[in-house]
Amino acid sequence: MTIQFKIQIRGIKKPPVWRRIVIPSDFSFHDLHNTIQAAFGWWDMHLYQFQRHPFDNGWTVKKPDEEDDIWGERPNDSRETNVATFIQHMGLEKFVYVYDFGDSWVHDITVESIDREAELSHPVCLAGKSACPPENCGGPWGYEELKEEMDKDDIIEFDLEEVNEDLESITAGEEDPGEFTDSINDYDVPDDAKDLEKMSLVDILQKFCKSELTGFAEEMGFDIDMKLSEEEVRKQYAQALIDHPVEVLSMLPLEDLEMLARLKTEPKPGNIAQCYEDYREQIMELYGLADHWWDEDDNYYLWIPVDLWTVLKPHIEEVMDLPHVKHRLSIESTILGLANLYGQVSLGLVHKELVRLGQLQTIEDATVAVAACREKSLLLKWNAHQIGGFLDEPTDDNQLFLSPYSWDMPAELVREIEKHESLAGDYQQFSAMDVMAASVMPIPTIPNPAHDDFFSMLTDELELDDQQATAVCHDLWYREMHKYEEDFDEEDAGTYFRESVLYDYDSYDYIFKKGMKMLDDYLNNMPHWQLKGHTPAEAQDCLSKLDMAARQERQRRSHQDGDYVRPKDYFSGLSVTMPIIAEKKPGRNDPCPCGSGKKYKNCCGKGN
Repeated sequence: MTIQFKIQIRGIKKPPVWRRIVIPSDFSFHDLHNTIQAAFGWWDMHLYQFQRHPFDNGWTVKKPDEEDDIWGERPNDSRETNVATFIQHMGLEKFVYVYDFGDSWVHDITVESIDREAELSHPVCLAGKSACPPENCGGPWGYEELKEEMDKDDIIEFDLEEVNEDLESITAGEEDPGEFTDSINDYDVPDDAKDLEKMSLVDILQKFCKSELTGFAEEMGFDIDMKLSEEEVRKQYAQALIDHPVEVLSMLPLEDLEMLARLKTEPKPGNIAQCYEDYREQIMELYGLADHWWDEDDNYYLWIPVDLWTVLKPHIEEVMDLPHVKHRLSIESTILGLANLYGQVSLGLVHKELVRLGQLQTIEDATVAVAACREKSLLLKWNAHQIGGFLDEPTDDNQLFLSPYSWDMPAELVREIEKHESLAGDYQQFSAMDVMAASVMPIPTIPNPAHDDFFSMLTDELELDDQQATAVCHDLWYREMHKYEEDFDEEDAGTYFRESVLYDYDSYDYIFKKGMKMLDDYLNNMPHWQLKGHTPAEAQDCLSKLDMAARQERQRRSHQDGDYVRPKDYFSGLSVTMPIIAEKKPGRNDPCPCGSGKKYKNCCGKGN
């Protein structure tokens, strides 16, 4: 017996993305999951489940894990639930497959026919249309935006023969088809690191799609023929990196160059470097020059394929001594330090800060230097962000550099900063030494008047070494910067410090009391982005209410051009003050130091 389905990704039109497949009767739902992954071209990177519809609270079929709610209805195990038996028992004509619970790709599955006489050993794709969306692009809405920048061929590409070649390897009961395994398992250190020497740059480029690689190549100044197949594009991109080692090295940030120099001085089998991973990815990995994995002790390693490492190694010191590279790294460090201090900085403010800090003489000099630096800096290409649409004319105000630590104000809120230079006076004025210290990766030093006393307490009272104390300070800073974000699931700074740093002491101990008191002083003196009169969560609520009002207004009248474009004064009800430092912690009923006019307990002191 065989079952024929039509499977279409919901929310994608012009053109739609669908496949018509036939599976054997002995397939489980996990086998069907593997089939869908191969037929569409997904990477099998995320969780999945089958259910009646996306918001159904009834039955689900998925691979159970330890985090399933033991009090709710247990899901059917996808590895043990037979598709044919289940759909006939439930009388299903339609159901859905949801992949990646973040982007939420909903696949509508229609049972078209059941042939009780036919037999198959593996699934077959009969027809289909359009290429699979890229992973992690923001779901159907994000993909629709991305398509505006993609070539038409990348959108409509569908090779039936290639799909069926991939499907041939999928058989009933197979846990994970080989096509979807990464070149390095993300969680296990290989038993023999020397095995990595057999892998090439093309091997680790398998996780990138054609449009990503052509975009990377354009940023690096390499020409890639976009008419080639995806595999040929991978080969051409890899060859371009191998053929231009000096150009590649000349675009890497200081941290990556120092890591390569350390690896050359202290060579490891398989070209493996242990890194300090801190909530971000290495630029080398983002552009496909390296891969990574974690060991069982949560140590983070970067691996550079031997063919690329062979050509990079002879040129590392040479590149680091080039005058134009030194100049780029100097400008890049200043921008990175400012971004780490402020979370995000406009291009216009960067120009002014370069002059204020004495690195360049005039705004005109700074404008030329930063423009040249951006052309040759992969870090700045990755951290640059433009407010508004991509078709808007770039200006000093709508061009932002974001911190690599990826904390951001509520996304819509940055739109109100139309004139960054008009707010420059509200920025805390940091010294050149402060900016350079904040640019050090992976642990930037964020200026704090209470830092020395707090650091001494960590080393003297708690007997941490300098590296451990620095890591604690950084963890506290990071948690404070992100604590209002909806998807931030780390412990708050106080809980982290109490349970992970003071875990050997109870609330009656002198050291515990002293530590918590000094923590309060340390956090109160930490530079913050303050939204005048609003916490980030409150500001986002304001925006949601404005969105709701705009939608209700549209419902009361017929559609007009511009209905979906926000007016320039859309955010006029909110004002922003840049980082402030409270010299003394205010009382709960004192005026808030951010200048909102509210009491501290009703403003920035909420939850404290």
